[in-house]
Amino acid sequence: MKKLQYTGKLNKKLLTEERGSVAVLVALSMVVLLGISALVVDVGLAYVERVKLNNAVDAAALAGGLELVNNESDSQVKEEAVKYAALNDAVITQEDVDINISRTRIAVEAVKSFELFFARVLGFEQMETSARAAVVVGYPKKMTRIKNGNLFPFVLPQDVYDSAKEGKEIRLMGGNEDHFLEIDGEPVPGNWGAIRLGGSGSDEQNFYEAIKGDLNMAFELEIMEVGDEEADPYWYDDGTKPGNKPKADEAVAERLKRAENEGDIKPYGLIPVVDKVEKGGQTEIRITGFAVFEPTGTERNNPGHDIIGYVRNDKTINDFVGEITEDQGKNFGAVVYRIVE
Repeated sequence: MKKLQYTGKLNKKLLTEERGSVAVLVALSMVVLLGISALVVDVGLAYVERVKLNNAVDAAALAGGLELVNNESDSQVKEEAVKYAALNDAVITQEDVDINISRTRIAVEAVKSFELFFARVLGFEQMETSARAAVVVGYPKKMTRIKNGNLFPFVLPQDVYDSAKEGKEIRLMGGNEDHFLEIDGEPVPGNWGAIRLGGSGSDEQNFYEAIKGDLNMAFELEIMEVGDEEADPYWYDDGTKPGNKPKADEAVAERLKRAENEGDIKPYGLIPVVDKVEKGGQTEIRITGFAVFEPTGTERNNPGHDIIGYVRNDKTINDFVGEITEDQGKNFGAVVYRIVE
């Protein structure tokens, strides 16, 4: 009888055969890869939903802030906020949004749940995301840049602001040596003329460019705080710019035409309210706030032109660069609202 002898060849073959083990490794790897892919897909979905919710909440806060500017009721502010949240994310409802309102601030929070896909195999069917935005409505406190026509280079005395804001005609005199300002035909003594802007261009050129809305330059005007009357930062040392402005009519006409036809600029802009300017020559000015001036036209007054316009109230200022305050005492009709959260 022939005996079977172990030669080691069979086990050696089994030990060196890789086809089975590779299949197992591939199968295991596929499970891991599919899991990672599933995680990536659902994480990506969560990111998209968070971005959408952030956009919806930002839109809601800005819409509500505009209603605050317009002095609407709390219910109208909330209604407008929820409306714009839904326009930016159709899933958002009033029940999803929590809105807190004060006189100068609106905060909007929202929570949203959404369905997951691949994560279901791990037992996770839904995920929740949240977002918050707050808008503050304030008044210009410190201006640090002129751009897009946000400043008219004139000054308005504080003691005539109350009468001017009632809709009385303002004339910035272009040819009268005795005074530079009239309110409804009544002269206001003092050097209530143009602001000396400084910068790299000539004073005259910068003046016209500011009126047209084409001037873009760093610039600093800061209101005076109570108790700081002698503090240097609250004085604008460059002061006023005396003299006639013969091309003021062209600058105003171009500004009004551009505002009407192109829509990329507002016809109105900030005008500093000041409480002290001496008559004659270049003089320092002390700023107490910012009003809104809107020119409506010009009239020849040799050797220059009178700029005719009105003070506007509760107007939002585009492209305001600087600091704002919520102090109602600094409300001269110029309003800025911005997202702070």
